[in-house]
Amino acid sequence: MGELTETHVWLLATTVLVCGIAGGMLLRAHNSGTEQNAFRARSQQASSSGKSSGGGCLGALLIFVGLLVAGYYFILFDVAVDSGFGRVVNLGKMHERTVGLIVGFGLMIFGAVFRR
Repeated sequence: MGELTETHVWLLATTVLVCGIAGGMLLRAHNSGTEQNAFRARSQQASSSGKSSGGGCLGALLIFVGLLVAGYYFILFDVAVDSGFGRVVNLGKMHERTVGLIVGFGLMIFGAVFRR
């Protein structure tokens, strides 16, 4: 595992900020016009009938966990190993990093779907 430096923390914080801003912009664009009115009508019906959708909370949790997983594998996961010639890139660890990123982004996508 790589060493956590100030640069890594700065990159992770910037990524979280950019993803939050982009997510808010997408949500505003999605809820514009007639879709926004339909969304409000569904929300009012759910609140008046006493039923609440837990999908919003679950979706936000999945987005957050996916962001953490993807951030870990992108910033902190070290793919190099020591050898007789110095540090070399290990293809197995590169594959593990790729799978970790795919899982992280997949969780974020599922979270966005549940949040909708």
